[in-house]
Amino acid sequence: MQLRIACTIVVVFLSGCSSLPLHTVQIQNGVRDCYSFEPRELVITDKQLILTTQTRLHKSTGYCGCKSALLSYRVRNKNGDDSGSGQILSREEKQQDFVIDRKPETGKPMKGYTLMIGCAPPL
Repeated sequence: MQLRIACTIVVVFLSGCSSLPLHTVQIQNGVRDCYSFEPRELVITDKQLILTTQTRLHKSTGYCGCKSALLSYRVRNKNGDDSGSGQILSREEKQQDFVIDRKPETGKPMKGYTLMIGCAPPL
């Protein structure tokens, strides 16, 4: 009986966070020989679509043509519209979250997204 109650409580707490298929987001990684991203989870939380990845550092991004450890990323939806961008550091292996869409349409099938990662332009 206690197990059923515990499971019900967990379901209630998780109801604000919906997990989605990882293939909804395609990753185009221009520095894959130096720094890679392995998708772990795609969720809608706080009205945002978040992709969680695990990074792997293979070698300095300088070997991939970057002028610094700073990488830039851009997200485009299926229609080619930008839905987000930013910069990240590539100095260590870590969990890296990306905001894929700030206003996803819940209740409808997810559109495809492309996450493009590459060297940040020089400052």
